[in-house]
Amino acid sequence: MTDPFRSFYQQHLPDLSAITDLPHRHFRILLPRGTFLKLQDQIRSEEVLRRWLVRYRPSDVYYSTSCWLVPQNLGRRERTPLSDNIFLSSDIVFDIDRSPFSPANLELAREDTVRLLRFCDRAGLTVKYIAFSGSKGFHVVCADHRRYDDPSPAVREEGAKAARRDIIARVLAEGIAIDTKITADSRRIIRVPGTINSKTGYVCTLLSRDQLSEPVSTIL
Repeated sequence: MTDPFRSFYQQHLPDLSAITDLPHRHFRILLPRGTFLKLQDQIRSEEVLRRWLVRYRPSDVYYSTSCWLVPQNLGRRERTPLSDNIFLSSDIVFDIDRSPFSPANLELAREDTVRLLRFCDRAGLTVKYIAFSGSKGFHVVCADHRRYDDPSPAVREEGAKAARRDIIARVLAEGIAIDTKITADSRRIIRVPGTINSKTGYVCTLLSRDQLSEPVSTIL
């Protein structure tokens, strides 16, 4: 019997077109047996990632919202040496979900995402991409134009987290529902566009603003 995940990735490339600085991103996949595998490779292209996906046929595929000097060695601060935790930069990531998964709740999430984009425009945040997560909502990924120049990677990382706490407060003050834990966490991973969300079978898909303005029935 043909494995549906392997078959999908044999025929479809993941969509890395909107993810900047690929070689400094950490990639992790969820294996069929329910455990995570950290890819011991620098992912420089869709083809490189697809080889891993065809080999391991993961149910879900993620990448790091932050960039690291040696991303394939990234580990917990308290359990790995500093050389494996050198923070370079981080995107500003918003996750907008409405549970449980349903067309009505997804429409509410879409409306919140449109409001969030208006906030980003007013706040001067450069939107890198918008994506349907493949399940309960949407991702909005923005560039962080601040510079964190302290020689200590730990101090740089803490500075980025502090900046995100300020942004979270401003978004919540607008009455926009986001998952604050994802925005605040410099070590968060999010779903790779062009990969399957195993909870629903839908594919995480990049959207233009015009596409996001369409009703959820069209997006699905």
